Amino acid sequence: MESLSRTFDSGHLDEALIHFNEALDRLDSQCAAADVADVIFRCLNKLQTGRLAAEGGEVAGFVEMVRFATRTEPLRSRFLGAELRAFAALQPQVMDHVGAGAKLTP
Repeated sequence: MESLSRTFDSGHLDEALIHFNEALDRLDSQCAAADVADVIFRCLNKLQTGRLAAEGGEVAGFVEMVRFATRTEPLRSRFLGAELRAFAALQPQVMDHVGAGAKLTP
């Protein structure tokens, strides 16, 4: 935990851990995948914001945070588990990010 405190702004890290624990509780209580994903995204947002506050590199900091969070198999399974993969593969896709601007798909 000490190494994380040096990498992340501590207030954001505390809030991220609260969100992560809430996501685990929701998983255990068999909440809808979208509810779990919402809390995980809030956790990731706090981590990214805390990383930026501590170091200042937006994209590189986020990529490194994901690499750090998925370093071991148990964390990788939780972080990139079936629920999140199913959410990412949700069809139909809502946004089309190709071209000049994002457009709603029919």
